[in-house]
Amino acid sequence: MNQTVQDFLEQLRTVLATALDAPVQLVPGTLSSAGWRMRVTMPGQTPLTITIDADGATSLAAALGKPDAIATALHDLCSQAITGSAAEGVEIGDAELIDEPPVHGITVAGLKSDKLATVLAIGVGRVADASTAGARPPARAESNRLGVLMDIELPMVVRFGCTDLPLKALAHLGPGSLIDLSRAPEDPVEVLVGGRVVAHGEVVVVSGSYGIRIVDVVEGRSRALGMEA
Repeated sequence: MNQTVQDFLEQLRTVLATALDAPVQLVPGTLSSAGWRMRVTMPGQTPLTITIDADGATSLAAALGKPDAIATALHDLCSQAITGSAAEGVEIGDAELIDEPPVHGITVAGLKSDKLATVLAIGVGRVADASTAGARPPARAESNRLGVLMDIELPMVVRFGCTDLPLKALAHLGPGSLIDLSRAPEDPVEVLVGGRVVAHGEVVVVSGSYGIRIVDVVEGRSRALGMEA
């Protein structure tokens, strides 16, 4: 398609004005997280994605007398706008309902008309591969978000042992009382984060203070964060 994004939007405005038999204006538009998307492939050119906001698409289909055929109404409208000034070999995919943020780096505009109940917000952009439109963010972005989580401080508890006591024995506890924890002095202590055992260790003295030397880790670092793998 040998035309700029702005040219396409202008052509789309013209086609819509003819279909509605009413003036249509190009105005600023905002895409929500839900809508309809079409992929346009052209010989020797970067694929194009066209995203149309859900509310605007519903309004358009109703104005064209196709309230139950939103995908068809959108496809027909964009096909006329593209093929009106495009070279041969252009393929326009079916309009698909999406529930994800629009593609980054796209141009967003709106088409406004008295015949439409709301502004028809449209996003047009070129992507390296149309199949990646709306794909998950790059792994690097995921890593950055995980890095933020890694700075969160979690309370750590060291448990030397535990036992069950009847209420009667608990009521008689006082200075000098002895409680059997049923563990040997050389047994490793438990390290807990978020109430979960994440490691075992041995008690050591570090600069005059108690410390723990880790001897084994339970189910890796994901368990230490209290998350299911």
